[in-house]
Amino acid sequence: MNSAFRHLAAASIALPLFAAAPVFAATADKPVTTTDIMLTQQAALVVPRDRITATLRVIQRGPNARAIQIEINRRMMGALAKVKVAPAVIAETGSYAVNHPYTNNGESAQWQGEQTLTLTSGDIEAVLDLAGSLQNDGLVMGEMRFFVSPESLKAVQDDLTATALKAMQDRASNIAGDLSLKVSRYKTINVGNAQEQIGETPTTTKGTPAGQSKKAPPPAAIAGEALVTLTVNSTVVMGQ
Repeated sequence: MNSAFRHLAAASIALPLFAAAPVFAATADKPVTTTDIMLTQQAALVVPRDRITATLRVIQRGPNARAIQIEINRRMMGALAKVKVAPAVIAETGSYAVNHPYTNNGESAQWQGEQTLTLTSGDIEAVLDLAGSLQNDGLVMGEMRFFVSPESLKAVQDDLTATALKAMQDRASNIAGDLSLKVSRYKTINVGNAQEQIGETPTTTKGTPAGQSKKAPPPAAIAGEALVTLTVNSTVVMGQ
């Protein structure tokens, strides 16, 4: 009986090995071939610009460097005091330089100095009003621009991601059909973040420029809208 048992056990092991041989042979006769397709898909959305930054400069010229620095310090302290009255505005002082410039005819008789002050906020009216007040105090506007806040970019990021992925799937299916192939799998997918495209406003925003009706008008401006995009890159495996 022990001899018979050993014989049956050996047979049960041999059967699966024998059955697998034809599958291996069929696979070897017809190797599977695939093609990797690199795809880039972008989704876009027009979003209102909801944040502003304005950079102003305290500029002073004169024959005495020490006197220039004292005056710049005094005027900047006055500007920062006004900033404290506007809690919605974030202020940051920037570069501060005093130098003795040279002209084509030699050294200039005057020193010149300046310091920058940058105002940023989601309260656009507050920044424009404050900037107008500081301009009345003699500060010079260096730059003013509107942009989409990080919070707004994050709010539309999921929708842009879903749109880009769906468009990529549709495009992959169309390409596979054109090549007489089928989409097998997505080998890699790289999803970017929502980003504002810097440039001109893609659409026209109608309305009254902020601050236009003020008695002592601040800078007149309209925030407008921006194009926000998100890009998805993928390697798609296609086969017969």
